[in-house]
Amino acid sequence: TVGGCVLDVATGTATYGRHVAGRERTVYGIDISLHMMRKGQAYATREGVTGMNFSRASADALPFANDTFDGCLLCGSLHTFPDTRRALLEIGRTLKSGAPVWVTTMTLGESGILKYEWMRRRMVESGKLKIYDVPTLQRLLADTGFERIEPEVQGSLVSITARKA
Repeated sequence: TVGGCVLDVATGTATYGRHVAGRERTVYGIDISLHMMRKGQAYATREGVTGMNFSRASADALPFANDTFDGCLLCGSLHTFPDTRRALLEIGRTLKSGAPVWVTTMTLGESGILKYEWMRRRMVESGKLKIYDVPTLQRLLADTGFERIEPEVQGSLVSITARKA
């Protein structure tokens, strides 16, 4: 269990951050979409969530000092970043040494929606999504300063836990 400050990158409606925030953890949700953050703020208020803060920011230019966060949520967004490597480097800069990061993103799988070639092609050609295979994700995380990288694939989704080196 991680206490302290947790960064929720591309928080959107703070689906994950709202469940993590509380007395033991302060969550800082960042997103480039003001509309989505406003929804997240409304949900947090309605649910009585304490310890949830929002800031408009891009994953590749975070408004936080080095070594600020004790953990990071990166759920459902890695595949949308224009420059994934740059975003991971920036996220790592804000994490304390040994801080865990939880990643969920899309991957090529033998089941799930991305098992269909036409769907993979459609998503990639739209220019809105990147689809990484698991070895590429592991290399990308390792190359940007993360270690103890443990992926778990479920259909077309991969969940990864890792720690900042």
